[in-house]
Amino acid sequence: MGWNGPKNRAMKYLTLLLTWSMLGVGVINAQVFLGKVLDQEGLTLPSAQIALKVGAKIKSFAITDAQGEFSLSVPQELTDSTTLEVRYFGYASFLLRGNEITGEALQQIVLRDAAVELREVIVSAAIIPSMERGDTVVFNTAAYRDGSEKKIDAVIAKLPGVEVDDNGRIKVQGKPLDRILINGEDVFDSNYKLLSQNVPADFVNQIEVLSNYQADELVGDLEGSGTTTLNLKLDPSKKGLAFGEINGELGNNRHQFAQSNLFYLDQSVKAINFSDFSTLGNASTAAGDLLASSQGIAGLPKSENFGLLQNPASRINGLLSANHFLRNETFGTAQSIIFNLGDHANNRLVANVYKDRFGFQEQRIRENFSPGQIDTFQQIDEHRFRKMRLWLQNDFKTSITESSRIDVRLSLSAESGNADTKTILTQSSSAEESTPTSSLAQSPYSALLSVRYLNRLNSSMALSVTGSWRDQHHNQFQLYTGDIYQGIFPQNSFTSLGQSFTKQATQAGGEISLMQQVKSNKFRYVIGSRINSGVINTLLKSSAEQSLQNPDITEIGVSEEYLKTAWSGQWEKLRVNSSVQLSRFGFSGSAVQETHDVEIAAQGDLSLSYQVNVRNQVTLWANTQRTTPLAEQIIQTPYLASGVSLSSGLDSLYLIREHSYGINYNYRNQFHQYGYGIRVFKSVTPNGISNELVLDNFFTINQLLANSRNSFFSAAGNFDYYFTKAKTHLKITSRFSQVGTPLDFGNGAVMVNTRSYDFGLKANTQFSRTIKYGAYTSYRVFSNSIGGQVAVQSQLFVGNKIVISPRKGTRGVIKYDVYIPNLNSKAATLHLVSTEFTHELKGSPVELGIGGTNLLNVGQVEEVRLSTYQRVQRSYRLLPRTLYLMVKYGF
Repeated sequence: MGWNGPKNRAMKYLTLLLTWSMLGVGVINAQVFLGKVLDQEGLTLPSAQIALKVGAKIKSFAITDAQGEFSLSVPQELTDSTTLEVRYFGYASFLLRGNEITGEALQQIVLRDAAVELREVIVSAAIIPSMERGDTVVFNTAAYRDGSEKKIDAVIAKLPGVEVDDNGRIKVQGKPLDRILINGEDVFDSNYKLLSQNVPADFVNQIEVLSNYQADELVGDLEGSGTTTLNLKLDPSKKGLAFGEINGELGNNRHQFAQSNLFYLDQSVKAINFSDFSTLGNASTAAGDLLASSQGIAGLPKSENFGLLQNPASRINGLLSANHFLRNETFGTAQSIIFNLGDHANNRLVANVYKDRFGFQEQRIRENFSPGQIDTFQQIDEHRFRKMRLWLQNDFKTSITESSRIDVRLSLSAESGNADTKTILTQSSSAEESTPTSSLAQSPYSALLSVRYLNRLNSSMALSVTGSWRDQHHNQFQLYTGDIYQGIFPQNSFTSLGQSFTKQATQAGGEISLMQQVKSNKFRYVIGSRINSGVINTLLKSSAEQSLQNPDITEIGVSEEYLKTAWSGQWEKLRVNSSVQLSRFGFSGSAVQETHDVEIAAQGDLSLSYQVNVRNQVTLWANTQRTTPLAEQIIQTPYLASGVSLSSGLDSLYLIREHSYGINYNYRNQFHQYGYGIRVFKSVTPNGISNELVLDNFFTINQLLANSRNSFFSAAGNFDYYFTKAKTHLKITSRFSQVGTPLDFGNGAVMVNTRSYDFGLKANTQFSRTIKYGAYTSYRVFSNSIGGQVAVQSQLFVGNKIVISPRKGTRGVIKYDVYIPNLNSKAATLHLVSTEFTHELKGSPVELGIGGTNLLNVGQVEEVRLSTYQRVQRSYRLLPRTLYLMVKYGF
């Protein structure tokens, strides 16, 4: 939209008059200048801020349109205290003084890149900047909401320069987001998806982008270069101490969903709670994210334990949404409380309770194509999974003096879970049918205590002393019943067989580090030590409680003393990060040979990032590292449980080496919604790798093969463009990956090669203010080869989505999806239709709605998956047609 034509000029002058009225500035003795703002590439910059000031007071203000053009009222007489400033996110400010402010000077203003120095800018068509804090950009959400957004992540995805992927991960100007604050408080540490995916969109008035946020106010400037963070500022209308939202769904065929988002914000106590209950086939979003990513201070290991019982979500169909076919019952609650026990203490308590129960029917046909055998099994399973987990974390930060502090973290987690599987198994070669069953129970728990002392020695140096202790226990028992297991275990016959597994692991360590800054260079010098020890006890028992195997006790002890130096520096547009570490490893335990009890190793990493300009960035990186095997990876008796990953044994311990390197290139013009990028990555493990080996599909073994070479290669590209006239956003993605894996079937190692090709296309069109349409297509090809056997699978998905918003507060969504699970077979095409309509009651905090899923048909979908040396064809029965009612209440 240009400046030509009386209609456009009238609109420009009307906007200018409204701006004058807001500022309380008269139109007498003023002139109007027209101009344009561009970058060094000649591209126009929409939403740039132009402010005319006399001293510190704004006298006139303008915002560039989609073509970077603006009109500005300028007084006839300009004094020495008059300045004109142009600001734009990611660019250096443009400044004119006094007699430099002329119509000719404003005709074309060119801004230069400024990747580091940023000033606060408020981006909105109706709000004028009122403060300066540095390194901050403020977006007013009212300018980006259209009533279709439920949670704040939908608003965040619309902000210029911000990307949100399908997994909820956020990038700002291509940089990964570190965390999300709410009213300046860090309530969930780096688990920002708990906020972005649960806070209602209309709760937030402004979103601040902090490009240089320091999580630690005492030494953050020495630990890193500052992270990218969002701060959600709640709507001022939420003036009460307690407020929130409650919503739910209820329908036929056990369709139930309830969710609450509760906030309590006081001066001394701030609490946030997210809870949900669901039977819709999805895991709890309230607790799952926090449990999966909770971390201790100073890069300590994750404080929550992980069990050997696999989450059924990793085993279900990958094409369909789980709510189309999966029966489940999940409950989760996540709560964060920040409070002060005294003037020098700031404490945080994070608590979670998480429970899930999954059940689904699946039928599979398994074809083994190992070098010595090809056979086919037909298997029908009925699975029931139940799990409950409790996780507590308490943080204390106590200031000793103005320059020193002690941090304490205490974390406890416990879990109880069991799984039952009933299987009908038919082998094609014998046509015999058996019905084996198995049940698994486990009760892991863990505890973590970490203490950190910080002392800011001076403006450019700080000392950190950290100590940590972690204890982990895991008890598991698996019961097998059925003749099929007699051919797997080394016993001739039994009615039922039980297997016990007990693991106890302890980790302890200490570290002293000195942080120093010299001009633009930051250094870290570290000396530390850690000890990992573990004991695993396995035992097989028959139904008569007679021991069929003597207890197999595997002990492992690994100690490491290390020296590490890290350095980061920046010269204009080039940033360098590097580290070098020298470690002395000591091994002990029942599986260690004397010749491998001590080893010296060096490792390090290097990253070079060049910011060509605000839109172009190139990154080169490489690293080499050493890892030590876990106790599970050296267990001597690989008799395992269904659905459990342990490992076959080696006779000695050694360090596993890995080398990785890659290149990333991104061009991103978010303001014009145009960009592309490539990523190439390769990793090689030259002396040993843990490989997954599926054994008759009853259980999984992770082999640790010495002197074997594993390689992984991946290349990906993306392209997206916004067609202004058609109001259509197009995005294309592609990826290729290849894995070379050596496996040992008992007759020598065999190389397995797996390749995958992915192609995706998304298009979103705004037909009118009330109708939006989206189309999504993905095409995937997988190939697996071992020996002379090759398996190929190709999948196609086409999705359609229409969003109708006839007026504010009323919204309808219609989805029509088509799935072809395997283009290489005669698998039937699956058609799915779902709808949802919601309406806000006028003058009421209540929203009502109606919806439906699986409306077109009831049936089943087939899928072919490739494991290491098996091709598995699976089918799942769809849930019946479902209609449900919705209600939401905010207070």
